[in-house]
Amino acid sequence: MKVVLDTNVLISGLFWRGNEAEVVKKCQLRVLENCTTREIIEEFLRVISSPKFELSEGDVERAYQMVSAFSSMVNPKRGFRVVEEDPTDNKFLDCAIEARAKYIISGDEHLLTLGSFKGVRIVNASEFLQRAASRRR
Repeated sequence: MKVVLDTNVLISGLFWRGNEAEVVKKCQLRVLENCTTREIIEEFLRVISSPKFELSEGDVERAYQMVSAFSSMVNPKRGFRVVEEDPTDNKFLDCAIEARAKYIISGDEHLLTLGSFKGVRIVNASEFLQRAASRRR
């Protein structure tokens, strides 16, 4: 199943334990296909390179390689303008529509408030895992 992981889910999933880590693990195991764009990767790199994370250049490169290994790049042809409160969040909608993803998994309130967009469900990691578990029953 194709999904789009928001930057906050990628970072939480790579560096901490919890629901986000479980989602990232499913991507690493190819249970899920994470779809991403150059713009999403650039944001990911910018955030993890900030002094807040205290990562070396090597650590940043390893994180980039991990994400690249389980992600499929797409090149959106349209730019939606739906999230007015934080227009930079629109890149996740663009990616999901281009990739024909079923879910955007995010911790961002601007996206979560939408709930869905053009048939793509927008949920947090916990809700996604609950939905996935109920489908297996």
